[in-house]
Amino acid sequence: LLHDGAQLIAIHKARYYQRKDGPALGPGPFVSALEYASDVEATVVGKPSENFFLSSIAGFGCGPQECIMIGDVSYKARVFSLLTSTARHS
Repeated sequence: LLHDGAQLIAIHKARYYQRKDGPALGPGPFVSALEYASDVEATVVGKPSENFFLSSIAGFGCGPQECIMIGDVSYKARVFSLLTSTARHS
Protein backbone atom coordinates (compact mmCIF):
# COMPACT_ATOMS: atom_id res chain seq x y z
CA LEU A 1 0.00 0.00 0.00
CA LEU A 2 2.79 2.44 0.84
CA HIS A 3 4.34 1.89 -2.59
CA ASP A 4 0.96 2.80 -4.09
CA GLY A 5 0.86 6.18 -2.33
CA ALA A 6 -0.78 5.36 1.01
CA GLN A 7 0.18 7.51 4.00
CA LEU A 8 2.18 6.03 6.86
CA ILE A 9 0.74 7.37 10.11
CA ALA A 10 2.32 6.55 13.48
CA ILE A 11 1.11 7.25 17.00
CA HIS A 12 4.74 7.81 18.07
CA LYS A 13 8.22 6.47 17.37
CA ALA A 14 9.35 5.37 20.83
CA ARG A 15 11.98 2.64 20.74
CA TYR A 16 10.57 0.79 23.73
CA TYR A 17 8.17 1.01 26.62
CA GLN A 18 8.43 -0.43 30.11
CA ARG A 19 6.30 -3.42 31.03
CA LYS A 20 6.13 -5.16 34.41
CA ASP A 21 8.39 -7.92 33.08
CA GLY A 22 10.87 -5.53 31.45
CA PRO A 23 11.24 -3.37 28.35
CA ALA A 24 9.29 -4.22 25.19
CA LEU A 25 9.63 -2.90 21.66
CA GLY A 26 7.60 0.21 21.01
CA PRO A 27 6.26 1.23 17.61
CA GLY A 28 9.44 3.11 16.65
CA PRO A 29 11.44 0.18 15.26
CA PHE A 30 8.46 -1.00 13.20
CA VAL A 31 7.70 2.49 11.89
CA SER A 32 11.36 2.99 10.98
CA ALA A 33 11.44 -0.35 9.17
CA LEU A 34 8.35 0.57 7.15
CA GLU A 35 9.81 4.01 6.35
CA TYR A 36 13.04 2.43 5.14
CA ALA A 37 11.38 -0.35 3.14
CA SER A 38 8.87 1.93 1.43
CA ASP A 39 10.88 5.17 1.21
CA VAL A 40 7.87 6.91 2.80
CA GLU A 41 8.22 9.23 5.80
CA ALA A 42 5.72 8.59 8.59
CA THR A 43 3.45 11.32 9.89
CA VAL A 44 3.62 11.16 13.69
CA VAL A 45 0.28 12.15 15.20
CA GLY A 46 0.82 11.34 18.88
CA LYS A 47 3.00 12.92 21.50
CA PRO A 48 5.55 14.33 21.30
CA SER A 49 4.54 15.76 17.92
CA GLU A 50 3.66 19.44 17.77
CA ASN A 51 0.39 18.62 15.99
CA PHE A 52 -0.64 16.48 18.96
CA PHE A 53 -0.12 19.37 21.39
CA LEU A 54 -1.77 21.97 19.19
CA SER A 55 -4.81 19.80 18.45
CA SER A 56 -5.27 19.13 22.16
CA ILE A 57 -5.81 22.86 22.85
CA ALA A 58 -7.77 23.68 19.69
CA GLY A 59 -11.18 23.66 21.40
CA PHE A 60 -10.19 25.91 24.30
CA GLY A 61 -9.93 29.19 22.40
CA CYS A 62 -6.37 29.91 23.48
CA GLY A 63 -2.97 29.86 21.87
CA PRO A 64 0.04 27.73 22.80
CA GLN A 65 1.67 30.68 24.54
CA GLU A 66 -1.17 30.54 27.09
CA CYS A 67 -0.75 26.84 27.88
CA ILE A 68 1.51 24.72 30.04
CA MET A 69 2.39 21.12 29.15
CA ILE A 70 3.30 18.72 31.95
CA GLY A 71 5.29 15.71 30.77
CA ASP A 72 4.48 12.17 31.85
CA VAL A 73 6.81 9.85 30.02
CA SER A 74 10.56 10.06 29.68
CA TYR A 75 13.12 12.81 29.92
CA LYS A 76 13.94 12.39 26.21
CA ALA A 77 10.28 12.77 25.20
CA ARG A 78 9.93 15.93 27.30
CA VAL A 79 13.10 17.44 25.85
CA PHE A 80 11.91 16.64 22.31
CA SER A 81 8.53 18.22 23.00
CA LEU A 82 10.25 21.30 24.40
CA LEU A 83 12.26 21.67 21.22
CA THR A 84 9.42 21.04 18.78
CA SER A 85 6.34 22.63 20.33
CA THR A 86 5.50 26.30 20.54
CA ALA A 87 3.68 25.72 23.86
CA ARG A 88 5.29 26.49 27.22
CA HIS A 89 6.38 23.49 29.26
CA SER A 90 7.06 22.68 32.90
